[in-house]
Amino acid sequence: MQAFYQGLSSQTGCYPAPDQSYWIAAEPSSVRRALMHLDLGVRPPGQAVPEHLLGSQLGGTFAQWLRMREDARHAPEKDALLTIFKTQTLKAESIERSTRRQARQALNLGWSHWQWASLPATVGELLGVAIHNPEAQQRLLQDLRAIARALQPLAERQTIQAADQACVALREALGSHTEAPLWKALQAQSRVIADTHAQALSLLWQSYEAGAALLGQALLTLELNSTLLLEDALTLLRQQSNDPGAFHHTRRWAQQDCEVEGAFLKQGVAVLLLLVGDANDLAFGHGRHQCPGESLAMQIGACALQEAQAFFQADRLALSPPTLLGFENLANARIPILATPAAKKEDHS
Repeated sequence: MQAFYQGLSSQTGCYPAPDQSYWIAAEPSSVRRALMHLDLGVRPPGQAVPEHLLGSQLGGTFAQWLRMREDARHAPEKDALLTIFKTQTLKAESIERSTRRQARQALNLGWSHWQWASLPATVGELLGVAIHNPEAQQRLLQDLRAIARALQPLAERQTIQAADQACVALREALGSHTEAPLWKALQAQSRVIADTHAQALSLLWQSYEAGAALLGQALLTLELNSTLLLEDALTLLRQQSNDPGAFHHTRRWAQQDCEVEGAFLKQGVAVLLLLVGDANDLAFGHGRHQCPGESLAMQIGACALQEAQAFFQADRLALSPPTLLGFENLANARIPILATPAAKKEDHS
């Protein structure tokens, strides 16, 4: 697969897809320039919310997500959100303490649960959600999974209703512990950020599939029997975020007729931007919509990996190394499906 992406990323400029229905930019410098292009937006022009979510609770929350907004009116809110992550508001000790607690709980339910729960449960705790046991982690994942299903273009009404219920439950759970550091930081910006609950839910959502991809890939290459320093864990995560890449591509839409890397695009046309490939470091995006929580995600991921290794070494009878069953059926992400084999009992005879 990596060879396939390396082949694509060697093609410069912006060129039409084989079926001519969209355009592709794959070479890293072309992708960076496209991500910075002022006429390319994260949503189709005039469609701030996916059509099938109009009128729903999830749709209303989605419309507030700053990562989906590009109008100048929301620029101060984006700056306020970025300030939280750029100014050491979140102390490393708090992040590590929450991560180790959540990762340790998650390991009791096996590798797959640890892979999916560690990041969102930690982010949830930092946002004041009460997550005191693996069952609470499971409920959090169920709500995030309901949202994921509803975001699919062909989601049915029943699926959207389930997502609305999940959205309400998550919004109510946020800030249960008002002194939680990330929640407290958001509230400190509430004069600028119109809907702090919506932005908190956006941060939770962004930690869900991305976290599972990042941790799952890293775990598969981790030598569980060796010593893993924090610096080593961070290096491993950086490697896995780009090779083969947690997320393969993202899309942008021409907000008006424009020129992109030598190609002339009509308003509303989609451009597929490749995020992996040879010497590519775009896993967390670039430009206006670069993930503001990259550093936080890497800190959580590194601590979770250390905790996984420590847990394995302390009780190998309870947890065997993971088995790869394949990958989730997602078009733009590479999320390993992990299984926990039955541990072999040591023979002391």
